[in-house]
Amino acid sequence: LAHHLISSWTSLVAVDVTATVARGTACEPRPIPVNLPAGWDYDAVFGEMPATATPARLLFLAALGLAGLACILGIRRGGDGL
Repeated sequence: LAHHLISSWTSLVAVDVTATVARGTACEPRPIPVNLPAGWDYDAVFGEMPATATPARLLFLAALGLAGLACILGIRRGGDGL
């Protein structure tokens, strides 16, 4: 727009910079519901976390994996490992 170039290879986008709230007003985030496309099943897309994958178990498995990685790196560097 600054150079007045408009052709079949360019597109125009309208941007509204009008404020929607008064200055100084605190904004708070909140979830916005979104519909899935027609024919999609919510449970098939998002599903529930299986009972075996509780956060405590996932944390334990992550710690166990890091300990195993530390042992492998210790062995590769010529150390004794654990």
